[in-house]
Amino acid sequence: MTFKYDIVDLSLSSNDSVLLIQEYKLNKKKTGPAFGMVGYAHALNLYSLDHYWTKPELGNATEGWSYQLIGGKIFNNNPFGKYTKLDTKSGKALNKLNYSLLYFDDSTAVFIGRKLGLQGLPMDIYSAIDISNDSILWSQQFDNKRFLQTTPLQIDSGRLFCDVNLYFQNLHSGESWTHDLESIYRFPVSNSAQTFFNSISFLTMVVDDRITFLWQIRSEPLIDNDLIYIASRNKLECLSNKGIVNWQLELPPDSVSSSQLYNWADYLTLLNTGSALYGWDIVPFGYPFISKYNKTTRSREFHYVFEKDSTEYVRDALINDSTLYLIYSNTVYAFNMGTNDIQKYPLPKGSYKCTGFLTDDRYILSDSSSYYPFISSDSTLFLTLSNDSICKLNLLSNEYRFFSDQQVNAKVGEYKNFIVLENELRPIIIDSNGNEISQLNGLKNVLIDNNIIVSSNENNLYLINLDQLTVP
Repeated sequence: MTFKYDIVDLSLSSNDSVLLIQEYKLNKKKTGPAFGMVGYAHALNLYSLDHYWTKPELGNATEGWSYQLIGGKIFNNNPFGKYTKLDTKSGKALNKLNYSLLYFDDSTAVFIGRKLGLQGLPMDIYSAIDISNDSILWSQQFDNKRFLQTTPLQIDSGRLFCDVNLYFQNLHSGESWTHDLESIYRFPVSNSAQTFFNSISFLTMVVDDRITFLWQIRSEPLIDNDLIYIASRNKLECLSNKGIVNWQLELPPDSVSSSQLYNWADYLTLLNTGSALYGWDIVPFGYPFISKYNKTTRSREFHYVFEKDSTEYVRDALINDSTLYLIYSNTVYAFNMGTNDIQKYPLPKGSYKCTGFLTDDRYILSDSSSYYPFISSDSTLFLTLSNDSICKLNLLSNEYRFFSDQQVNAKVGEYKNFIVLENELRPIIIDSNGNEISQLNGLKNVLIDNNIIVSSNENNLYLINLDQLTVP
C-alpha cells in the first residue's frame, strides 16, 4: 500500500486488529498549520485491509496532530494536550476531555485537568475514566503543589505513587492516603546553589539560585506481601497498604540521598546512590553505600561505604537472584545479599563511561554469523556505554567485550519458530537457533501480530506473512 507522505508511526490495537497509521511531511509554507507538520492518520483492519477512516493531522487546535491507542481505543491528542476519544471503526468523535493524560492501563485512564480555585490559585483535578463506557469513576482536586513524577506501582486495585511524599490512589474507588516523607535538602540560607555546586566542575547544567533545594532524596516504594517499605532522607519505614506505619528505623540524614530498596529472603538491602535531583538534573549528593537490614529483628547487619568520588554516583543497579549488581565510578560491583561478599569489575582504562545495564530484548550478531540474545546470568552482564555502544562482561574471567551498533538488534516479537529483530537499517527474521532466514532491507516501524509483520519504507506499507514469508 502506498501513502502520500512518509509513514512515521505505526500502532496496533490487539483488541480488534485495528492498525493506526500516521504519515507526515514538513510544512515549508510560511502560512498554514502550526508546528511545521502536515499529514494524515488512517485506521484499517490488519487482516482484511478494510479502510475505516482517514483524518487530517493539521497540527492545530481543531483537529489535533497526534493519534494514540489507549486501552485498545483511539484518542486524538491536540496540541494543547486535550484528548478526544474516537470510535475505532468510524473515526467519529465520541467525547472531548478537557484533560491531559496522566497514565492508563487496559481498562482505566486517569486524566488531569486544571481550574481556578480559591483566591484564583490553580487546582489540579484528577479524574479516572472507564475507557469502555467513558464513565467517570472518581474525581479529586489538589492544589498546584502536588505533582506525581514517578511510574505508579500497583497494590491491590489501586496505584501507589511517590513524589515529595508517598501517595496512594485507588483507581476504581478513588480512595487515597498520603504519608509524609523527608525527601528534600534545602541549601543553607547563607549558601547559594552556585556555591554548593562550585566543587562539581564537570556539571554542564545551568545553576539557578532561585532553586533552593535538592529533592527525590528517597527510594521508590517496595511492595512485599501487602507491606510497603520506603526509605527517605532520615527514615526506613514499613507501612501497611492502608498507610499505617508498622515500624521505623532512623537513618543518618547527612549521608542519605536518592536510594533503592531490594527484597531478599528476610532482608532489605538499601542502596544509597549518592545523588539527588536539582530541578530535573541528577547531581552528586551524599555518598554511595549499601546497608542490609533484617526485617524481623529490624536491625542493620551489614554496612559498606564506597570510595568517595565527588563527581560520581551510582549510575544503575540490577538484581539477579541473590546478587545486586551496580555501576559506580566506571566499575561494576557485585554484592551477594546472602554472604555479604562484594566483587569489583573495573572497566579497562580509556573505556567510555558505563551508563547502565541492558535488560531489554536485544540480540547480538556473533562471530559465527548467528544471533543470540542478551541474557544476564550468574556469569554474564550486558552494559551500555556513553557512546551508545554495548559491552559484555564475563564475570568468571573478568573480561569485557565491546560491540558496535551494527551488531545489536532489538527484538520486535516472535511467531512459532520465527523471531523478528529490528535495527536502524532493516528488519531481520531469524529462527529459534539464531540463524538468519530473511532480511527486509530498507524497512522500518516494525510491528508483529500473530503471523503478520507490519512495516514501512517512506510512504509504502508492507505486510509480510510469516507462514509464507511473502509480501501480500
